[in-house]
Amino acid sequence: MIDSYWDLYVAYIAKCVKENREQDIDPHHYEMEWNHFLPQCIFGDQPPGQYLLLKQHAIATALQTLALKKNCMCGWHKKYLPDTLLEASWGYFISRNKQNGKKVMKVRHLEKDELGKSLDGVRNAERLNAEKTKEGKSINAIKGAAKLNQIIHAERDEFGRSVFAMSSLANTYQGEKDERGVPLARIRNGERLHSEKDEFGRSVAAMNTNNQVWESTMDGFKSNPGCVARHNKLNGWDPKARIRVS
Repeated sequence: MIDSYWDLYVAYIAKCVKENREQDIDPHHYEMEWNHFLPQCIFGDQPPGQYLLLKQHAIATALQTLALKKNCMCGWHKKYLPDTLLEASWGYFISRNKQNGKKVMKVRHLEKDELGKSLDGVRNAERLNAEKTKEGKSINAIKGAAKLNQIIHAERDEFGRSVFAMSSLANTYQGEKDERGVPLARIRNGERLHSEKDEFGRSVAAMNTNNQVWESTMDGFKSNPGCVARHNKLNGWDPKARIRVS
């Protein structure tokens, strides 16, 4: 018999575990998170728990919050909650965040790896970048770069060229120049980049670069990096709006 939110939480967990087992849903084939049966934010890292799908975990955490009258939810849970449950539980999340301010974010990032990186941040990054292209590139990162370029280059001049790209191009030619009018910064960068030579006196960096295949994130044009940069520039786009594909 269900007489409280805690009883409802226990019944819901039993239902999720039963359904996931019957449907062969496991963390090796689905995106799941570990649900601490006793909320970690209250009881610490206690062993009892189970893997739940993201929506299941969000609902379970909202029920924990209502049962214990203390926020156990994270911000990402909101999009998974049914309207009635969201209305009943979300006030605890808002109250906790207003009370603690930035402390909530600080607590989430207290646990660090050997490089000093937030384990929570590393896990989130791994989840976001899990889907890869055949070249090993993050699909989310590629989509994000393309979207960012669309935003950056949205403003156009009377010739249809990207205002941002033309401004960046103009900045390249500023600063101290030699007698030919070439920026000294560009000359120094070129000398440093091409300092290593092969047995024929050719720049190793240039030879390696010319064998690479890059793609414009603006329209998908593929060639070596220099050609893709020139292609973008001629179309009024940022020359750097490109990614390496092989």
